[in-house]
Amino acid sequence: MLLDLGFSGPRFTWFRGDSTTTHRASWIDRTLCNDEWNHTFPNTTVQHLPKFHSDHLPILTSYTGTQAGVDTSNAFRFEAAWLLHPQFKEFMSGNWDKEAMLTNSLKEMANKLQQWKKEVFGSTYRKKKRLCARLQGITERLANSFNPGLLKLQIKLERELDLILAQEEVFWFQRANEKWVRLGEQNTSFVHQQATRRRRRNRILTLRGSNGEWIDNVEQLQAMVVDFYRLLYTQEEGDHEDLMPKGSFPRLNQEEIMSLFRPFHISDLHKAIFEMKPMSAPGPDGYQAIFYQKFWPLVGKNLTDMATQFFESGNIPEELMDSTVVLIPKVDHPETPAQFRPIGLNNVALKAITKAMANRLKPLMPKLVAPTQSGFIRGRQTTDNIILLQEMLHSLRNKKGKKGGIVIKIDLEKAYSSQLEFPA
Repeated sequence: MLLDLGFSGPRFTWFRGDSTTTHRASWIDRTLCNDEWNHTFPNTTVQHLPKFHSDHLPILTSYTGTQAGVDTSNAFRFEAAWLLHPQFKEFMSGNWDKEAMLTNSLKEMANKLQQWKKEVFGSTYRKKKRLCARLQGITERLANSFNPGLLKLQIKLERELDLILAQEEVFWFQRANEKWVRLGEQNTSFVHQQATRRRRRNRILTLRGSNGEWIDNVEQLQAMVVDFYRLLYTQEEGDHEDLMPKGSFPRLNQEEIMSLFRPFHISDLHKAIFEMKPMSAPGPDGYQAIFYQKFWPLVGKNLTDMATQFFESGNIPEELMDSTVVLIPKVDHPETPAQFRPIGLNNVALKAITKAMANRLKPLMPKLVAPTQSGFIRGRQTTDNIILLQEMLHSLRNKKGKKGGIVIKIDLEKAYSSQLEFPA
């Protein structure tokens, strides 16, 4: 199976015609590779260069370098494949500090896991290659002459290989983020391709500057993106019109207010953790929800103690508030920073606290949010607005008389920004 490596730079690779009436352009030149190349050179990049005399753009394929940008090779990330190792549960039980602050325990465990990965778990790829070679040799020898000892060794190695294959499948499943792929279906090759394709698609190798020129310098790209979002999320100076609607708002009674102040229990955090998707992208600390779910008897107390301290004092460890901001392409081949969607990846511990708070608010939300609001309430779908809009437009088109109607669409570009303010 051949894979399209994608590209960065101008979209079209072939041009013909010198006038507006005869000009034609198309993307007909591509760089393809097989799965072996994809695994050997995962950082292969394809760049469309400026057009010269030919009617085709030159294409530069690079495969020796690594991805430009921030070096994350040493960043810790919990691997779900470790859970399949026969000694991992014992290792966790013997090294987790139940009495320390959660953030300290996570840091200490991350260092120990990095060392354990290097000394005990090893490389799944190298183990698989070595086992396959040994099994190949044993199979050839057994084909020539039967040997009970070799047969016993073959069975042992096959079991080891089954474990390695399961670990490999989890490894790539964790990175593919394919919601419709299930574990245990022996789809490692497909999931590997999806993970690699997703990683390549999320790279930012070149963008078009404000003057129309393509920028591929790493420092310039970083400055360009930072400047774009700094400007986007900076509060404009001057007076702002009061847009708050007039009138009264729904209010909670005293009993409902007191229900929000009820002390949080370990069961609240347990519910929040187990409602999360096990392998959603982690925050800066590298731990996914599956870590807390698999080792809740170990880590549950640390998380609950920290959450209780926060609810009582309002203070929370500063490092827990850190987020990893990633840019997700809105289109297939983004050319400007505006064509990316910024997503903040929070640490699971922080998400557990906010989710526990949200769970407490859920029963009260239908009272606070009007029935005409189609979001934020379970059972309401924002897609219902599409049907409503169609009905409104149909009514306006068929409306008779001199008086017309108007439909206003408000697009809040900074909808999730703290800079969006509503003066009191």
